[in-house]
Amino acid sequence: MNVFPDFSLQDEDGYTRHSSEFHPALFLWLRQLGCHYARRQAAQLRKIEILDPIRMVVISPCPPSDARAFRRHQLGKTACALLSDTHLRTYQALAMRRQTRPPLWSYLGDRKLGDPLQNGGIILTRPSGEIHYHYRSARAGDHPKSEDLQKAVRRLKL
Repeated sequence: MNVFPDFSLQDEDGYTRHSSEFHPALFLWLRQLGCHYARRQAAQLRKIEILDPIRMVVISPCPPSDARAFRRHQLGKTACALLSDTHLRTYQALAMRRQTRPPLWSYLGDRKLGDPLQNGGIILTRPSGEIHYHYRSARAGDHPKSEDLQKAVRRLKL
């Protein structure tokens, strides 16, 4: 049985939230909030039909203040918890990072463009915390098709 790990992160209001309080859930890891890929994935999330009692949990490497702005500008009224993983602990624990050298562009300039090794992914959990569906992005902008994700949500028998 592949069980989802327990972790605690701050939400957009600064409150500590535990992963165990969300099961069954659709956990989504985004790249740097505001980047082209995160905005595109947010547009996809607004179209996904999540069935009760499944909760959507969006995790990003940005601080809570950036998460509030992202919700306001990109997620709109999408019902989800927005958590901040500024130290990339969950990305590392769930192998959402590549194990290779950073690309050359990540060293250019003095602005941090986000972690070049962090690509994100999606995990759908059962009420017990068991992983039902797992999609790990192979590169920036690699997301599952909306239809495939919708099928996985429908196949989860609650």
